[in-house]
Amino acid sequence: MSTEKQVARSEDDKQRAQKRRLEAATEQLGEQVAFDEPFDGPLAAAGDIPVQDVAARLGDTRFQTAQRQAMAGRIRRASGNQRLQRALAQVAVSERTQPSETVQRVIDPISAAGLGIAVFGLAASLAPYGSKGLSWARNIGKAIHKWPEGKEPKPKDMVKDHTAGILDVHCISGLSIAYGMWHLRWNYNGADIDQAHVYTIGTSSWSGGSTGSELSLTFEMQDASASYEEGGKAAIMCYMRGFLDPTGAGDIDFEGRVLIFADGTTKKVGNLEITRGDKSDFTIGSYGAGWSIKKQ
Repeated sequence: MSTEKQVARSEDDKQRAQKRRLEAATEQLGEQVAFDEPFDGPLAAAGDIPVQDVAARLGDTRFQTAQRQAMAGRIRRASGNQRLQRALAQVAVSERTQPSETVQRVIDPISAAGLGIAVFGLAASLAPYGSKGLSWARNIGKAIHKWPEGKEPKPKDMVKDHTAGILDVHCISGLSIAYGMWHLRWNYNGADIDQAHVYTIGTSSWSGGSTGSELSLTFEMQDASASYEEGGKAAIMCYMRGFLDPTGAGDIDFEGRVLIFADGTTKKVGNLEITRGDKSDFTIGSYGAGWSIKKQ
């Protein structure tokens, strides 16, 4: 056999072997996704096909069957293997902000006002959190202008994970201490708001029951652009409602409203209202964009 034929056969064998390894790796990855297993098994082992190559082939239509296209979508939505997600992001067609970049650019909100375009508001259902004497629920909202084609803001214009305090609860009764702090978080670009929600930055163990402290909260995001949009800046209202029953005498129901805007600012709408119970048992103050409730 001539040297040229030997080389050609060797190259063909290499391509077939690589294709078989890719198919086996894809099937194995599919099994892990289906059973919510972490992506740190054989795909990460030494000698396997580099994850960048797997990602590149998943993004190449020549290698995609309908099954592999569906698998690629599940992989992009899955959480667990950050290395694979980063590799998939590198071959994606759409423009995305890289995690290492500092987002500072904000679009001119007047461009939205001048176009006179409407805002599309969307809010998810409330999701519950907490245990024992602490229960709280939140949803995620957005207020996005319906931009004409070619006028859409770029992803790099979005300032991400902007935060502001909304509630600080701190109650002391003898040796019993119960506390919790919640913050607003949202993305904005000067005209639109995305991923607006509340998260906790720390709580004590609320024991509940007949002798322990109890706290129940809801934080609901609703598009408020129709009433509060100014200069092309979308607005979302956070409706906060709660029940607080710390150890000792006194319990209250309360509610408050805070507006968040597409330029990163906030505004209280009225005061924190005590709708039931004796307000004199508590001290109401300010905390970031919202309020503090203290009892000593």
